[in-house]
Amino acid sequence: MLRLQVLFDEDSGFRLLNVIATKQIDINAYQNFLYYFLNLFDMVLESGAPETLNKKPYKIFIDKVKYETSNSRVTGNELKKMAGLSDDTDLFLINQGPRDALIGNDDMVDLSRPGVEHFASRVKVKEFKIIVNGREKIWGEPTITFEQLMKLAFGAYEDKPHIVYTSTYDKGPKENRNGVFVKGQSVFVTNNMVFNATRTDKS
Repeated sequence: MLRLQVLFDEDSGFRLLNVIATKQIDINAYQNFLYYFLNLFDMVLESGAPETLNKKPYKIFIDKVKYETSNSRVTGNELKKMAGLSDDTDLFLINQGPRDALIGNDDMVDLSRPGVEHFASRVKVKEFKIIVNGREKIWGEPTITFEQLMKLAFGAYEDKPHIVYTSTYDKGPKENRNGVFVKGQSVFVTNNMVFNATRTDKS
């Protein structure tokens, strides 16, 4: 009988350290076996399988529930399937900064970064009720741009040097609770979010 001593590491792959025969064997049988063994591991190396060997799974949290995966890179759609979420659910990567990152179905997330990634889901709302200059408006998208808000407030947006628009908002979602809204920006929307907009003609 043969006993094999094999070493695997990420840098050099599989290495055959020693072959020990517990009893006398035919040299031809030994050579044939060794040839088969080395070819087998060449096939494994070429297939890329060693990338997942001897590696601990990556831990992630989705809605505070722990999941594990052997893949270092996963898509938003794969994360949703892992947690049993529907494709149209919004999934956010929780960041340390002021705004979490919205992960699209085809967006790729790198789990090999230091630390454990945390995600939070949010069911998409078909329509939002927002308050613009004291009047209730219905908005059907998860975000609104500065220009879109001005159209809601004044019926049109004129991009002219002598027309100046300003806006503030309050009661927003956690990504943007309140603040000043300026040209070129967009903010996440939530029900009953309040916007105050002004239009000044300096001509």
